[in-house]
Amino acid sequence: MATTRLNRRQRRELDVSHLIEGRFAAQASNLLHEHNVRVCHWRGNMSGIAWIGHPRRPIEAPHPRSALSFAVLAHEVGHHVLGNVRPRWREEQLAWQFAFTQMDALGVPLTAAVQERYAASMRYALAKALRRGLREIPAELAEFVTPGNPT
Repeated sequence: MATTRLNRRQRRELDVSHLIEGRFAAQASNLLHEHNVRVCHWRGNMSGIAWIGHPRRPIEAPHPRSALSFAVLAHEVGHHVLGNVRPRWREEQLAWQFAFTQMDALGVPLTAAVQERYAASMRYALAKALRRGLREIPAELAEFVTPGNPT
C-alpha cells in the first residue's frame, strides 16, 4: 500500500509526542508538557527545528535516546519558551542555556558531546552573523572565534 509523504506545512500540524522513545523519554515528556510544546516529527538525526510563533508550538527533534539528543530537543523547546530574540546568535545562545538548565533540573548529564555540539552551534551562529554584517564580535562570542572566522 502506498503512503502519502507529507510536506513540512502538513507535518507541522501533526502531534506525535506520545510516540516518544529513549532513555530520557520521561524527562523529555515532562519538558514538553510543562511548556506546552508538541513534537510533530521525530527526526532520525541530531538536528531540530522549532516553528516560533505557530499557535500549536510544534518542533521536530530526535528521540531523547542520549544526552545529546535530549539537549537538541530541549534546545528546540527553548526556542518556543524564548520567542523571537534578536540578534539571532543571542537566541541560539539562550536556547542552549535553557537546554542546559533543563538538563540539570531533570538529571540529564551535560556530556562532552553536548558541550561540543553547543560550541559547534555557536561557531556556526557567529559565522552566519559575520556573513550578515556583524562588525564587532560581542564578548559572549569571543570563545567561538576560530581561524576561519576573522575578528
